[in-house]
Amino acid sequence: NLLNIEEFIKLDFSIIDSEFTFGEIQITEFLFNEIESESGFEIMDEFENSVITNHIIISSNILEIDNALLPQKFQLYQNIPNPFNPITEIRFDIPIASQVSIEIYDIKGEKIETLIDSNLSAGHHKINWDASNSPGGIYFYRLVTDVYHETHKMILLK
Repeated sequence: NLLNIEEFIKLDFSIIDSEFTFGEIQITEFLFNEIESESGFEIMDEFENSVITNHIIISSNILEIDNALLPQKFQLYQNIPNPFNPITEIRFDIPIASQVSIEIYDIKGEKIETLIDSNLSAGHHKINWDASNSPGGIYFYRLVTDVYHETHKMILLK
């Protein structure tokens, strides 16, 4: 209902083109379902109810992606702490939106657990592994994407 003195609509944007890694985005035209009439603007809400108002103000900002904030390459870091008991943190970088899986393997190479198996946005990521139900020993964690894979060793002390 835009009949009050001020009502705000917040719009959030995110980058969906995985090839776009840096640059500037500027909103040059913003349209919504309005019809200008003699008494003001007619706005249709999500229930297709008509509201008349003459208090429409649209402002836009320049959206920037700071290249320094996005990782420049795929990277899997050593877990911390290592050795650990029973929780450790696994950090990794993804320079473009990707399908990512992180899996835990035992010393025999058998998969113990999948920590992540989903699409992730570009950026710096971390996940914890709680090994409370696993016996002490040497384990491996593996990061796999369509274009990158890496494995590291970790030690669970009990």
